[in-house]
Amino acid sequence: MRVIRTMTANELMDDLRSLGMTMSYDKLKSLIQAGVFPFARVVPGVAGKDVVLILRKGYEEWVAEHAEEVEPV
Repeated sequence: MRVIRTMTANELMDDLRSLGMTMSYDKLKSLIQAGVFPFARVVPGVAGKDVVLILRKGYEEWVAEHAEEVEPV
């Protein structure tokens, strides 16, 4: 069976923080809207509340491309 796995904004923010990025919800939305995170979209929702769609496979591919190993400090 095929599925499209997604993430919540909170899951994404937690994961990005674990990779060393400082992240708030507003910063996340801004970076998505600027095209920095090609695996996610922000679209207007009901009553002015934005909807954030995050594709897990795209995120995992993005991390594999951008993350690097560093020595612990």
